[in-house]
Amino acid sequence: APFPHPELVHFVAEGCRHLQDADVTTFLSAAENVQTISLANCPNIRGEWTLPPRLPHLKRLVLDRTGVSTSTVEALVASGTCLQLLSLCWCSNIDTFVWLPAASQHLQVLCLDGTSISDDEIHAAEAVATRLRALHVNSCRNLARGTRTRIARAYERHV
Repeated sequence: APFPHPELVHFVAEGCRHLQDADVTTFLSAAENVQTISLANCPNIRGEWTLPPRLPHLKRLVLDRTGVSTSTVEALVASGTCLQLLSLCWCSNIDTFVWLPAASQHLQVLCLDGTSISDDEIHAAEAVATRLRALHVNSCRNLARGTRTRIARAYERHV
């Protein structure tokens, strides 16, 4: 079927070093039923794409080691209301978040290893993501040791 394809459910293009933001727009511009977007280890991905205004079925968003920014992630999270897994490991442009309760209510797994996220943002995420059962913050340089220890104890049986 030609793209964009409205019935696309899983878009997994991990490790595609030639994939560009324009390609993501081509594949996902009409994919309102998409449940998974995984673009991990795609170095040319910056998040400068056009997606459907609402992604009501998006459950898994994996953007590890890409160049996406905080604003891109916030827009994606806000566009869907059933996001369960968000992974942004080693995304150097991720530093702050505005956590939207409606968009975070189903979030169960949050992976932020190697980001610049702070203690305050972790607390804000935990406050709105009430179903959170796994929180990964290895090598987050802005987190206090006490926060890392508390997270390891709170989530150790779920990780």
